[in-house]
Amino acid sequence: MKTKKTLIALFGALTLMLVPTTLTAQESDKPLTERLKDRVVIEKEERTSDIESRLIEIKNMDLSDLDRSEKRALRKEVREIEKTTAVGGGVYISVGGLLLIIILLIILL
Repeated sequence: MKTKKTLIALFGALTLMLVPTTLTAQESDKPLTERLKDRVVIEKEERTSDIESRLIEIKNMDLSDLDRSEKRALRKEVREIEKTTAVGGGVYISVGGLLLIIILLIILL
């Protein structure tokens, strides 16, 4: 019985110790989701500018001074950059989803 009271008192004390930290948390004008969106947008813009500057740098390089292996490495780097920046906008339907759509069409028509 005594241990039960001790555990309850300990739990209550820990709870009261954690409440002030949540009350003193930083409050901002914007909600958390908007702050995170802003941070993501800034990081994407920085990454995009880095990629663009690298592509411009590669384009302005004098390729006649480079070996075959260096040219190949540059081509491979450009292809990788193009793959990462390519926007894929396809809609993929699984086989089960396709079967369900066909069955529904048969039933409804």
